[in-house]
Amino acid sequence: MAVKHGKNLTGKWESASIGDVTNFNVQQVNRSVDYVSSSSAGETKRVAGASDISGSFEMLADAMPSGLAEGATGALELTSDGTVKVLDRSVLVTDIDFHVDVQNLVKATVRFAQA
Repeated sequence: MAVKHGKNLTGKWESASIGDVTNFNVQQVNRSVDYVSSSSAGETKRVAGASDISGSFEMLADAMPSGLAEGATGALELTSDGTVKVLDRSVLVTDIDFHVDVQNLVKATVRFAQA
């Protein structure tokens, strides 16, 4: 499983910029399929299964673009250091948590899964 983290992020939801992204986490997983057959002499073997992506990003809540809400499906693009495209997929927003950090900034953590 590949886990990607980043700093100095930019992001887009559909075509709208996501302002003030402070961090993110993207997890890419391949769900392997186990099997046993006469050709494997009774040993368990694995083949690649379906790929899946999930993750989250944190942003300042007042910079949230229109349409970014729980249950929304759309194109999410996350870029690190201005040039490294980490994610460019259609995702489903699973939940959004709002919290206040020690500097009294209202932040939102947006969690998503592959759509």
